[in-house]
Amino acid sequence: MTLARRLAIFGAVAVCGIIGAAPLASAATTTLSAYEDVEAENHFTLTFFGDTPADNLVTSSNVVATRLSLEVDEALGTARFSEYYQIVEPLTLPLGISTGNIIVQIKTSSGTYDRDTGDFTTHDEYEISFTNDLSFFGFSSPVIIPSESHGNLNGGPSSARTIGMTWEGQGELENSDDPSNPFKYTYVCTSTTKIADPSTFPPLPQVGASACGAGACGATGLAPMLAFAVGLALMKVNVARRRTRR
Repeated sequence: MTLARRLAIFGAVAVCGIIGAAPLASAATTTLSAYEDVEAENHFTLTFFGDTPADNLVTSSNVVATRLSLEVDEALGTARFSEYYQIVEPLTLPLGISTGNIIVQIKTSSGTYDRDTGDFTTHDEYEISFTNDLSFFGFSSPVIIPSESHGNLNGGPSSARTIGMTWEGQGELENSDDPSNPFKYTYVCTSTTKIADPSTFPPLPQVGASACGAGACGATGLAPMLAFAVGLALMKVNVARRRTRR
């Protein structure tokens, strides 16, 4: 057999092997669909940093709905969100400005899955839409923010009943009075969802148009919010005075 003939046969076998392996990788993917577990803690928390920890503004609100599809491939050790839709009640920003109700959707997602522990980590881009006008902070809704999610499938994809996860990140808002000193923040979203057939999901909860989300104007969030707002208001007065003197 000539060398050319041998190479041709080898190439044909290799191509067949690749084609035959492709369905196996696809077949190993498990898609888990889930909706919010209303009996678990589901909340979104923003922390804006002041001059000292005592000056931090911490505002938290309820996540009222989460609908997602998580694709897991145990053989390849991968995980990603193919679908993600979330409704969050209003959060309070510096100066007491409310976001209004928030809609969160996924744009890109890729990550890893550990079949021994059931842990997954994804690197995502979320599209965040706000009900209220946040142009004061340089936000034009929707906003794309990067995030990292950490979760666990207790029992693995085949027997898991819930998906517990946290996604978090950091960023900054424009400060029109002091552009060199933007409002820096971190965010954490914690949710638990129940795995089920999407056809059995309950209807999406109705969300009111309240100015403050649950917790945002509560005892844990009010004092820091007022302290932060007063501090920023004083900063604006001082800036105005300095400009007047010039």
